Amino acid sequence: MEISPSEIESVLSVDVGSVNTRAVLFDLVGSSYRMLAASMVPSTHLAPIRDVQEGVISAIHHLEEITGRILLDANHKLILPTSLEGTGVDHILASSSAGLDIRIVTVGLLNEYSLANIDRLTGGTYARIVDRFSLNDPRKPEDRLNAFIQSEPDLVIIGGGTNHGAGRAVLRMVEQVHLAVRASQSTRRPEILYAGNETLKEKVDETLGKLTTVVTAPNVFPFSSSSDMGPVEEILTQVLNSIRAGRYKGFSELEKMTGQPIISTAGAESRIIRFQSLQQSSEKTVLGINIGSSASHFITANRGDVHTSVYGGLGVGEAMAETVDRLGLDAITRWLPMDIKGNSARDYIWQKSLFPSTIPMDGETLEIEQAVARAILAEMRRDYLGLPSACPDNFEPVLVSGAVIAQAPTFQQSLLMVLDGLQPTGVTTIFCDRYGLLSALGSAAVTNPTLVVQVLESGILTNLGTIISPMIKAAQGETVLHVRLSEDNGVNHEYDIRKGDIVRLPLELNKTARLSIKPLKRMDNFTGSRNLKVVGGELGLIIDMRGRPINLSSDPTVRLENSIRWTRSLQEVLS
Repeated sequence: MEISPSEIESVLSVDVGSVNTRAVLFDLVGSSYRMLAASMVPSTHLAPIRDVQEGVISAIHHLEEITGRILLDANHKLILPTSLEGTGVDHILASSSAGLDIRIVTVGLLNEYSLANIDRLTGGTYARIVDRFSLNDPRKPEDRLNAFIQSEPDLVIIGGGTNHGAGRAVLRMVEQVHLAVRASQSTRRPEILYAGNETLKEKVDETLGKLTTVVTAPNVFPFSSSSDMGPVEEILTQVLNSIRAGRYKGFSELEKMTGQPIISTAGAESRIIRFQSLQQSSEKTVLGINIGSSASHFITANRGDVHTSVYGGLGVGEAMAETVDRLGLDAITRWLPMDIKGNSARDYIWQKSLFPSTIPMDGETLEIEQAVARAILAEMRRDYLGLPSACPDNFEPVLVSGAVIAQAPTFQQSLLMVLDGLQPTGVTTIFCDRYGLLSALGSAAVTNPTLVVQVLESGILTNLGTIISPMIKAAQGETVLHVRLSEDNGVNHEYDIRKGDIVRLPLELNKTARLSIKPLKRMDNFTGSRNLKVVGGELGLIIDMRGRPINLSSDPTVRLENSIRWTRSLQEVLS
């Protein structure tokens, strides 16, 4: 029995992660949607259970215990829709980041056109591009063939040519794919997603369809001046879900229960980042970051134009060892405030990779995980700023999800990880998704946008504070800034800020004030006004004068002293 969106009241959203499965229950409270409860249990797609549904049912059962509401029937099946007795829910939605990376080979005419568009298409998925082939590939034909076979792709995405254009060149690439697929083991032949010149669909299916499954999609580059990713993204999601369903029991059953494709966690969160970007001027770029166990993502949006990058193999759980291999141990130990030997850090990182659900048991292991998080943030930011389409480095606001940051033991630790890793300049407000709601809200955005707006307006995201980060060249310890904080009740506070300090000004949560900034030295790269309207967060208002980039001493004793000083500064409010 289907119900229309106008009849939906209660919504259950499930996110299946590589380590944990989360469930969130929304319902009307009076006339507005609110989050009623959230639960988290270990994911069960891997051994020994090997059934996605077991973890989902366990998470829903936990919601029943929290709310006292009956959601499952006697056979542990979700009751859909809500019964006359008030049991069950009206709608269920799902997102996922679980499972091994799907290996993709991309094929296009030119690197800067069709392959660039395919890269953008796959950027928001938990898949890994293992090789790229184009007309200007310098490798010999036999080397390309060997590379294709050795890469063992699960999926080949072919693009190229505008509609009615470059037909011969596209078919020549398709013939090369045909040869490579035919040379692959019959049990390991990849599926094909064709998203090139639409007039060639029948010929592509005729050439490749006898060897493997071929799915056609709208052209990723239909006209020479534009590209439309929306329809292709939907088909790609369906293809990826089909591959995952063949690997993990219970995945297809969950998708049938929702009645729509399971979207990626990054894709769900990108909808919320896009929504936020539409609420402000084009001068500001909204940033969403998530550091997970096996992958992390970096999402930016400016006036609705979204760029999503998923970094498989960068994470603080099962991907931690790969993270060290890719970034180097020095990129992590430089953030350790104590003298932890490299071997000790590496040993813990390997243990965490083998047992990703374990939690830090002491201050040393906690510092290692948070240092890895800083290194991942710095790497994602560096990669983003290298993109041709990257916006200026003025993120506002920043939405943070992922347990290592959003659920850190203290707000001060959450804030310092973000500031150290991203090193934002200008004016930045940082919100933490402590309950893992962004993916849940993103899943609901299409079918129930009212729910999304009302839940966000309820203040469900934790505002850590507004951060002011001017760029002033001066010696450490030199007074460089005079600020006046004028509260709405008429109380004024004046402070002198020194180079190298990070300080916390007294402004209560959700209270507004005016901040006047008077630089005592030349101030560069400050994108905000010098007379600002600011809103207090959990940590009030923060001024970060540590400089960009932050100078970290090679002496562990000095690093420890600085770390203690910065943490204490955020624990104590200036009087």
